[in-house]
Amino acid sequence: MKTIYLILLLISNATYSQNLEINIENGKAIVDNNLKLIVCNKNITTYNVSNLNSLNINISGNSYHFTNIPNPLEYGIPYQVSFNNQFFTIYFSQTALINIYTTSTIVDEPKVLANIIVTDTTNNSPITSYCGIEYRGGISQNYPKKSFDIELWEDTTGTNTYKTSILNMRNDDDWLLLSMYNEPLRLRNVINHKLWREIHTLYYQNQEPDAAAGIKTEYAELAINDEYMGIYAITEQMDKKQLKLKKYNTTIRGELYKGVNWNGSRIRQLTPYDNNQRIWSGYEMKYPKESQTTDWNNLYQFFDFVINTSDTDFENNIANKFEQQNAIDYFIFLNFTRALDNTGKNIYIVKYKENEPYFYIPWDLDGTYGIIWDGSRNNTFNDILTNGLYDRLLNTSSNTFYQQASIRWNELRNNILSTNSINANITQAYNYLLSNGVYERESLKWGTNTLDFTNRNYTYGWINNRFDFLNRYFNPTLSSSENNYTKNKISITPNPVTSTFTINSKSLTSYAIYNISGILVKKGFTKHNKTINIQEIPSGIYFLKVPNYATTKLIKL
Repeated sequence: MKTIYLILLLISNATYSQNLEINIENGKAIVDNNLKLIVCNKNITTYNVSNLNSLNINISGNSYHFTNIPNPLEYGIPYQVSFNNQFFTIYFSQTALINIYTTSTIVDEPKVLANIIVTDTTNNSPITSYCGIEYRGGISQNYPKKSFDIELWEDTTGTNTYKTSILNMRNDDDWLLLSMYNEPLRLRNVINHKLWREIHTLYYQNQEPDAAAGIKTEYAELAINDEYMGIYAITEQMDKKQLKLKKYNTTIRGELYKGVNWNGSRIRQLTPYDNNQRIWSGYEMKYPKESQTTDWNNLYQFFDFVINTSDTDFENNIANKFEQQNAIDYFIFLNFTRALDNTGKNIYIVKYKENEPYFYIPWDLDGTYGIIWDGSRNNTFNDILTNGLYDRLLNTSSNTFYQQASIRWNELRNNILSTNSINANITQAYNYLLSNGVYERESLKWGTNTLDFTNRNYTYGWINNRFDFLNRYFNPTLSSSENNYTKNKISITPNPVTSTFTINSKSLTSYAIYNISGILVKKGFTKHNKTINIQEIPSGIYFLKVPNYATTKLIKL
């Protein structure tokens, strides 16, 4: 009897193993009947599809049959399935999916009622909610692929909003969906916002540990009423909450202004303001809110200081007006990425609280790394971007800002802005989109001419040229033949130095020491473990150059 039972059990298991139907939960698939396209972010790592006679996938009660059974089942590979004598291409993807349904026509304003479902490849429950949706952007609204502003609602009127965390980003009700249509590889905005957060930390971070110096972004694929719209960057908002600005309490404390056009936004002209208007000199007042107050006097006084104050007053007081580490980091970030559209427009000017300095936060970072806002190439890499503030900072008699920026540049080049690190950022984002079949689906929806795969090698080349130029800009004594930041950094013991130090080289080597202005202060030859005496050199920051090694910062106490 036991033998018969065991045989029946084996037959049952064998029969089961030859047929498999994968059930897809609500929201974990996009089915576009026009494109005959299915995108699914079901976790497929646990499915064994070997030795199957049939494989089906069940979406919303419809069973799609694989015409050929893959082995193994993989992400990013197009498979053919059939349903009701129609053939679809199905992709499994590791991207988040956003399905939005609305009976209204989406417009610029106001937001219209919709339902939204957000899922990812984890086993987490989907996010489902009412929402309001509208177009966002200016010129980008003319593109066939639109960007959107989403607000999660608890009800159909939006009287009460619904706050939740999406894809491990902040807990909020207000989200942006950026189309990245004008960016040939769909990655610049995503990697640049991440890069800025790596470079810069808010000066008041210890006081406000939940504050962030920029926004987080995540990739997601979008469908509206089952029409596949392609890959998007879903992002946090840049607002008072993100920066933890101090609340308005009948007096202005925290301040937030967004550059929206070039009319005065680069701080090179001073015009009268009107407190009945929320836009002045190229900036829109974001905080305080219009319902609280509109008063441009603080920003006007800052512009007046930058534009009209004497050189002596500017140099003595600029650190009280604008946070200097932020000015340095943003100057480097602006110029490394060559964000041509971000010297005035597409930045925020921010103040944490009253009697504190202003600082910058970047925004809209598509037009970078050798392309401009419309996605076309601009192969200029040998210039320096400035605005009125940086014009003044770079032309002080002490040259302090340039010196500090040079030190910071060399620090960043050894880690965050190393050539390997930047190329890895691009490669990682590119490979993620490529391996999940995203580029194939973007081409299917929007046409092959909206992507440019040659742009990847173009971007690597442009970045190398930009690094070469900026290395020499920040280190004017560095020749092109020595401009190699992939070289090993030479060991100096000790550093900082009081009087003598040792270069860890195995043989006779030459060395040269330059001050922060690029003036040679000492040179010579040294052997391994032989000390170099710099007691006669004044205290300060210097640069040590040794052949075949990267230029190294030397601190003399």
